[in-house]
Amino acid sequence: MSMRNLAGDIGLTAMALYRHYPDKGSILRALTMDALDEWARCVEAIEAATPVKWLEKESEAFLDFALKTPRRFEAAFLLSAPLRDLPRVIDEGLSPPLNKAVAAIRQGQRDGLFCDEPPFSMFMNFWGLAQGLISLYRAERFSGGEVAFRAIYSTAIRRCLRSFLKEGVKS
Repeated sequence: MSMRNLAGDIGLTAMALYRHYPDKGSILRALTMDALDEWARCVEAIEAATPVKWLEKESEAFLDFALKTPRRFEAAFLLSAPLRDLPRVIDEGLSPPLNKAVAAIRQGQRDGLFCDEPPFSMFMNFWGLAQGLISLYRAERFSGGEVAFRAIYSTAIRRCLRSFLKEGVKS
């Protein structure tokens, strides 16, 4: 992607585009932030009675976001973003969607549902599984189409969440 090609694709001159964005990096950052804002609105709308159910719904919303708005998903989660270092972003509470997911894990721990593993570690297992499966699906590594993939994805997410439960607790 060059600034000149992008400007032409959207009907501007390169100089007009440069008036709004000084370089390609600033455009990519704007696209990323716009996509992350949309994802934050999706997460904000999630309601559930328990932390386990909330995390299940969040994973479904993540899958829907990836499949229904693939370019926004790419901008939010696949473009390079060195300033969004995950441990720091979570530790400093800089991402409302991540804050809500980690808060659900902490609530599950306070409620006596989840084991006492570090919440960041548990979140990374959960999110890594979701994003990894979605990436594999988008790379056409699953046969059977979207319906079959959704079943595989849901089963894997439920198994991951069950692995968080304390011994003897049922989800």
